[in-house]
Amino acid sequence: GGGFGGGGQMASSANGAAKMQGCMGNATGTLKPHSWSVITYNAGLHDCDTQEWVSAADYAANLRAALRILKPAASAVYFVTSTPFDMPHTNAGITMACVLERNAIARRVATEVGGILINDLYQYVEDFCDKGRLTSLGNYSKCAIQTTGLHFFNTAPMPSGQQYTGLSIANAVVRGLPASALGNSRGSGGDS
Repeated sequence: GGGFGGGGQMASSANGAAKMQGCMGNATGTLKPHSWSVITYNAGLHDCDTQEWVSAADYAANLRAALRILKPAASAVYFVTSTPFDMPHTNAGITMACVLERNAIARRVATEVGGILINDLYQYVEDFCDKGRLTSLGNYSKCAIQTTGLHFFNTAPMPSGQQYTGLSIANAVVRGLPASALGNSRGSGGDS
């Protein structure tokens, strides 16, 4: 449900299905099946926010509706899990327990809907940040990519969290592209 600019910020999952058609260019309902090659989607952090709180049951129902809208629109649809962060809770009251619960619900709903792939960004960050370097799960204050709170920013120390997590998203997109989208359009014949 997140995203910045161009009307992409949906806030909590309660807005997801309602805003989904417009965000993917289908406000008129005439988008042809598989018009998009790959769609990545995340919702969950705003649902854990005390100002926008959405119950676990409503989150599951909202996510189910959103994924059912996205599924026919692309050759591949990825749900991207929410990442860990370096605070016991945010100013908005978001806790790691809620993030973990929403990620588990998302995995279950994606399986239920079928044909939805998971890009486990949470585990991708865990693999980089934990690996025995930290004393306890959820302490990201010593992790080089996540020292700025809830969001990953382009600040030292490097590598930047945005760049690091962007690699996971880019790899998922490439894996999800149809083979025809990866072909060389220059033709054959040895032209350089």
